[in-house]
Amino acid sequence: MPGLQEVSTITSIIRKTGSSLLKREFSEELGVSAHANSPKHLGEFLSSLKNIVKTLYEVYYESEVGIFYVRPALCRLFNSLSYDGGFIGGHTIEASAFFDYLIVYSCARSIVKGPLITYPISASSLGLKQREKHLEKLRRALSRLDVIFVRGKHSYNNLSTLVNPGRLLTALDSGFGIRLLYENPGAVYKAGELTACIVPRKDYFYFYGLGGEIYAKYLSSLKQLTEALNRLGAEVLLVPHTLKSPVDAQNITDEDAVSDLLKLFDERAKKSVRVVRPRTVLDSARAFCSCDIVVTSRVHAGIVALAYGKPVLFLMPRDDVKVLDVLSYLGLDERRYVVDSFNPKEYGRLIPAVTDLLQDLTGESRAIEYAVSRCLPEVEKPAKLMKKLISQ
Repeated sequence: MPGLQEVSTITSIIRKTGSSLLKREFSEELGVSAHANSPKHLGEFLSSLKNIVKTLYEVYYESEVGIFYVRPALCRLFNSLSYDGGFIGGHTIEASAFFDYLIVYSCARSIVKGPLITYPISASSLGLKQREKHLEKLRRALSRLDVIFVRGKHSYNNLSTLVNPGRLLTALDSGFGIRLLYENPGAVYKAGELTACIVPRKDYFYFYGLGGEIYAKYLSSLKQLTEALNRLGAEVLLVPHTLKSPVDAQNITDEDAVSDLLKLFDERAKKSVRVVRPRTVLDSARAFCSCDIVVTSRVHAGIVALAYGKPVLFLMPRDDVKVLDVLSYLGLDERRYVVDSFNPKEYGRLIPAVTDLLQDLTGESRAIEYAVSRCLPEVEKPAKLMKKLISQ
């Protein structure tokens, strides 16, 4: 549709743009030219300048001035008010990216002159609690949006105190739309009668300050699950949903989680698992379609699996609510399909929960397929509303 642009990735552009502008402005203000006295002086100046820019970025990153004035002004400068309508891609308002989304909402509004709506989002109870002092900023940023679609009732309740309920609507998560693109991706990784997929995650534990102790227990529970599945004759696929970048220094990607998990296995156990690294959405769909059951700490991996009728157990923090949103929207049992990854006391439920789902895979798949097929037309709600609003 002409004039529409998804702006969900605008944050990184704004960061880069803001940084380069700050450097240029400071250089001009201080009268710096290419005729520095010596490379040493230039190096000292650049080092000082880098520190100044870093300090300003940190100060303005969370400030109302930066969120509602500086960033939108820069965005408007480079893009102009040129879009008839705009979508903001689905995401979860949580602690680690809280201010990023506030910036996205404000910047998107600065360049969209028509309706601005979101694809289904979630609002983490954990994230909102951690950022409680900044909820007024969130309220202000959300007011920039004309319509906010949420993934389900939990996020609706979390945002209803911050947003006029008349601007809050629910829709099926856009990830289920993969079914409309690829009806049958193919089960290219399936080897035996029973294939299970595990999607581990590491960054969550560090984003929420839980440290290595709970993460170690989490890995141990996945090791025990893998061994239990092996005893049932299952082949286990380890599928990282985010891949490691050559410049990544934090070592908290999903690929790092897979590496950490493999270190717990002996050589015999390692032969019973296979690592599959998807490079595209279609690769992910093929991996999950190859499995009879998926255990995931990534909601989008679970959504792709559910889209194709695969039983999924979500090993995720319950209070993050995005999983609860999706399951409640589909009418699936929230407790049965979720083990709280932030509560080690629940790890003992992991193997029994998976075993329970394995008892009747055909029945489970039919129930999930029915739920998804019933709701699938509602994945187009945001697009249909945009078409209506933009033609008025």
